[in-house]
Amino acid sequence: MIHTSHSLSDTKKIAEKFVHFISDIKQVGEKSAQNVFGFSGDLGSGKTAFTQYVASLVGINDHVTSPTFVIQKRYPIDPFVAGEHFPFKTLIHIDAYRIEDACELVPLGFQEDIENPTNLILIEWPERIIGALSSTTPTIRFSFVSEHVRTIEFPAMMDA
Repeated sequence: MIHTSHSLSDTKKIAEKFVHFISDIKQVGEKSAQNVFGFSGDLGSGKTAFTQYVASLVGINDHVTSPTFVIQKRYPIDPFVAGEHFPFKTLIHIDAYRIEDACELVPLGFQEDIENPTNLILIEWPERIIGALSSTTPTIRFSFVSEHVRTIEFPAMMDA
């Protein structure tokens, strides 16, 4: 399903739908449910803004920026804001733009992170590390339409 955003307020509403979706598809501690999501799209298409809204919706008060130079940032999720049934405890935000090979993720503990069902992992530029991701990792596609318009396309499994 494709959502069109004409403003940051629209993007926040779409992020709310995403947070509700990930809350509904996973029960706390369930290992087989989805906890890794790719965010693909050109520079300026809204990937980081969307991540910032997801972070604020789950109680992260830190200023969330794209971790382009540090590759990865971790944020504790506030269970009082996210809700007692929200299945994740940590948001891991990865920007793979500068990664040339998926093996560069090994020192960051990426394999352990994706295996931990309490981590919510949002990856900008997932196409750069395709070899490190499961073939079932959903990719949300962001497109720059104009100065104030973006589209956000969810995979079929996430249609709401």
